[in-house]
Amino acid sequence: MIALLALLGALLFMALVGQRDEATTRRHWETLLDGTGSAYSEIEERVLHERRMAEDSFRVAEVAWAVESLDEATRFLRVGANIVASCADTLPALLRNMALLSRQASAIAPVEPIPGAAFQLRRLRTLAGINGALHALLVTARQRLALQVRILRYAVPASTRWLLRAAHQTMEAPTDHERWGHLSEVRHDVGALTDESLKSLRVVLRSLAVMAQAAPAAR
Repeated sequence: MIALLALLGALLFMALVGQRDEATTRRHWETLLDGTGSAYSEIEERVLHERRMAEDSFRVAEVAWAVESLDEATRFLRVGANIVASCADTLPALLRNMALLSRQASAIAPVEPIPGAAFQLRRLRTLAGINGALHALLVTARQRLALQVRILRYAVPASTRWLLRAAHQTMEAPTDHERWGHLSEVRHDVGALTDESLKSLRVVLRSLAVMAQAAPAAR
């Protein structure tokens, strides 16, 4: 029992120290950073463009389903699924590169934990809860970012598979309200994971930008 209490005390101390240091570090970074430049904007535009194309197709499918035009609904579901499949490698590749880029930064800007409230699927809310618990125990921003990217690298391709499966299941039974509802939930969570991936990318690029700004002053 004493050993258990000592362990819990140590974990609590680590969490409190991490939160205190994070607040101080965040204020420091906010005074240094004023954006991430064109690199982030270009990547964001490409990722969001792919997401919009798929979402537009799924929305048209929902409209067709609502007026009981099931052939049209199925056709646009197929279009949306094909777009998702053709763009499935974009975010995973971005996250792989993000993990490599983050190692080049001498310091990492503070990161927020992935919010569980952003998701509708229970499995993703649970994953976000695990991320939040571990985030509180880790001390450095680099450790927290590495954890977050690792979780996103699992969740993004998994959610893409769930989305494709949900779309095909809805095509098979376009009159099933529950399948449409599940498809809507998965679409929402794929969007939330996209947003979280872009937030992490912004942290990495901001960290690299500050390092580049500091390099001339160090010479």
